[in-house]
Amino acid sequence: MAVLSRCAPPTWARRSIPEEACEYFHAMDEWMASETEAPVRPALILVAEDDAEMRAFLGQALQEEGHEVLGAANGAELLERLESLVACGREPDLVISDVRMPGISGLELLEALRETWWLPVILITAFGDHSLHETASERGASRVLDKPFEIDYLLGTVSDVLRRAHP
Repeated sequence: MAVLSRCAPPTWARRSIPEEACEYFHAMDEWMASETEAPVRPALILVAEDDAEMRAFLGQALQEEGHEVLGAANGAELLERLESLVACGREPDLVISDVRMPGISGLELLEALRETWWLPVILITAFGDHSLHETASERGASRVLDKPFEIDYLLGTVSDVLRRAHP
């Protein structure tokens, strides 16, 4: 069985979830079930960001915090990854998405997610105004962060949202 490296940057930019990832997730679940003490499973976070450098930066920061990260270049790709994960029997713990992306925007992604899944969603934007924050909140976003932001602020927000979603 191939174990996914925690720091393999371009591998999580693939179009679909490889079979090895399904095997990895199942092996991790089996290992956790065999432990007498309940170990903390790293959160699986999907990141949709059309800027490749920003996506890599966010992925690396989240991985350094111990999370598993799968990246997507847009909302449509994130939905494909989510469906592949669910087919493997794994549901992500959190979605982080840029608001302005080609194709499906972050707000449209949020609506699409709410049709089928309830996942906490953090939206990030360089164009945040009161109206956007209000709309995002009404549509079920857990938080909206305005760019630029300190990475420690994002990581704290991620921890807070995960703690509230998975007490």
